[in-house]
Amino acid sequence: MSLRVRRALPQLVLLLVLPLCAGWSGSWEEIRKAAEQVRAMRADFVQRKHLPILAQPLTSTGSFAFRRPEEIRWEYASPLQSILLLSKDEVRRFVRQGERLVPDASAQLEAMRVVLAEIGRWLAGRFEESVTFAPRLEPGTPTLIQLTPRDPAMTRFIQHIEIELGATPGVIAEVRIHEGPQAYTVIHFDRVQLLPELPDELFRIAR
Repeated sequence: MSLRVRRALPQLVLLLVLPLCAGWSGSWEEIRKAAEQVRAMRADFVQRKHLPILAQPLTSTGSFAFRRPEEIRWEYASPLQSILLLSKDEVRRFVRQGERLVPDASAQLEAMRVVLAEIGRWLAGRFEESVTFAPRLEPGTPTLIQLTPRDPAMTRFIQHIEIELGATPGVIAEVRIHEGPQAYTVIHFDRVQLLPELPDELFRIAR
């Protein structure tokens, strides 16, 4: 795995884990079966990035939308607006410039595309098939999934990930990405809605 892909993982891992359900599950099989029932969802989030050099964490807020089979909209509302759209193998990112949303064609998009190969496995609850992370299920209250990079070199960017599954099927409470001894990112989800469908317009931005 290239250096660029490894660096993109902390930003994308939250996209890979959100549409998980079955916080009440006690086995990988139950997680897979529950994941198949999630057709669409929306949620708000608060993301706090903690760094040892900062007295206060960097806080971002936004919203998330997911629609099967492979459509995701991840939108930061503050402090700066940006939108990431994932549709099958295509990745598009837009950033706010004045009154317009402008496409971002940075080289990092290729790294994002590579990382998306993991999304299919994660959305289907097939954690054990991942070539990137070794999973460990910790049933209890709350139920946790621990993810550890299989490639030791990746631990320079992600030491491990902890997913706290919610009590309601289709909902998770929090994702904690540990990037270093005192560097970690916490994403807390709120106002989660499991829906039968979402409109096409939510996953499209006119070119």
